Amino acid sequence: MAKKYPFSKNSDFELEEKIPFLYTRCYDGLSVTYGSLSQHPFDDSFDKTITIPEEIDGLPVTELRTSCIGVCNICSVGIKRVSLTITPGYNEEKTFYCSPPNIYGGMQHTIEKMDLVFKGSDMHLSSFADTPYLYSLSFSGTLHSDEDWECDHFRSGIFKNCINLRSILGRMEGYMISGSTFRNCTSLEVLPDMYIRYMSDYEFENCVSLKHVHLHDGLSNIGYHAFENCTSLSDIYVPDTVSKIGPGAFINCVSLEKIHLPDDINEIPKEVFSRCVKLKKVFIPRKVTSIGSMAFYECTDLTDIFIPDGVTVINDEAFLSSGLKTIRTSSGLETIGRRAFADCKQLTKFFIPENTAHIGDLCFEGCTSLKKMRIPQKTSIGEKIFFNCSGLETVELPQHLMTDNIREVLGIGDNTELLPY
Repeated sequence: MAKKYPFSKNSDFELEEKIPFLYTRCYDGLSVTYGSLSQHPFDDSFDKTITIPEEIDGLPVTELRTSCIGVCNICSVGIKRVSLTITPGYNEEKTFYCSPPNIYGGMQHTIEKMDLVFKGSDMHLSSFADTPYLYSLSFSGTLHSDEDWECDHFRSGIFKNCINLRSILGRMEGYMISGSTFRNCTSLEVLPDMYIRYMSDYEFENCVSLKHVHLHDGLSNIGYHAFENCTSLSDIYVPDTVSKIGPGAFINCVSLEKIHLPDDINEIPKEVFSRCVKLKKVFIPRKVTSIGSMAFYECTDLTDIFIPDGVTVINDEAFLSSGLKTIRTSSGLETIGRRAFADCKQLTKFFIPENTAHIGDLCFEGCTSLKKMRIPQKTSIGEKIFFNCSGLETVELPQHLMTDNIREVLGIGDNTELLPY
C-alpha cells in the first residue's frame, strides 16, 4: 500500500516534501519502505530527516527499510529495526565519512537492530563507537584512513563498544589502526579485509565471538593486548611480514590451538600466550633471543617445545603452570629466570646447557615428575630451585657446590640423592 508522509530538509529552511512510501505487515507491526530517497539528491549542506509516523491505521510502525544519499537523521517514536542503504553525498573535497544516522524522537530508547550498507568507491570512517544497536555493516568500496590524521591513520576506537555488531564487510586500507578499534565488540564474528601496516594496542580486546582471523601480508606490528580475551579465537593467520608482537597480544585466547610465528620475530614478549589453555603447538623462530615473563603461563595443553640456539634468556615464570612434558634446549641458553618452569607437573626431564650462567630462584618448584637433574660446572643457582620436586631421585652437581647446607639451598629433602662430580 502506498502513502505519502513528510520527508524534510533542515528545519531552518522550513522546507518539506511529501513522497510516497510503502508499508507491509511484519511480526510486531508495520514495516515501512520509503520510495528511494536517493532519487532526491539534496545538497549535503542540508540535513535530511526521515520522519516516521508512530502508527498507521492503528498498527505500530516498528521497522524502516530505505536508501538515501548521505547520512540522514531518523525521527520516530517506536522504530525497533532499521535497514539503510547509503550512497555517499560528496562535499567540495570529494570525501565522504561513513557514520551511523542520528536518531531521535523516542526511537533511541526502542531501537534494537540497525543494518547499514554504504555504496561508494572511496570512503572514510567516522566513529561508530558506543552504538549498541548496530548489527551489521557493509561497505561496497574501499575505506581509506583519515586524511586529517598524521601517518595515514584510522582514528582510534572506531567500533569500540558496539556490543551487538555481528559483521563488517568491506576493505580497509591505510598505514595504521590506532588502538581499540574493535574493543568490546562482543558479538563480532566477521571482519573486513584490512590492508594495514601497523596494528596498535587493544584492537580486538574482548571480541569473545571472533573465531577466525586472517591478517594480510604487509602488516609489520601487532600491538599490546591486541587479541586479549578473544575466548572463541581458534585460528589466526599471522603473515611473515610481521616483525614485532606486543606483550599480552593473545592473553586468555582460551580456544587458540596453534599459531605460526613469523621468521623475523626476535622475541617472545611477556604474557603473549598467557592462559591459552588449548595451545598445543608453537614453533619458536630462530631469530628469537628471549622468551618473556609469563609468555606461556597456564598453557596446559602445550606439552612439548623446542628452544632454538638463538634464545639466551628465558625470563621469570615464562612457562609457569604449563603442561610441558619435554623441553628441548640448545647450547645458547644463558639465563633461566625465577620460577621459569614452576608447577610444570608433567615435566619429566630438562637438560641444562653447559653454557648456562644462572638458574633463578624456585625455577623448577613443584615439578613433581622430574626424576633426574644435572647442574653444569659454570652455572650459579638461586634459592630452592628444586623446591617441592617430590619425585626427584638424583641431582648431579659440581663438587664446589657440595656445601653443608646444599639441600636447603636446592630445596630438596633426604630422599633425593646427590651425585657430585
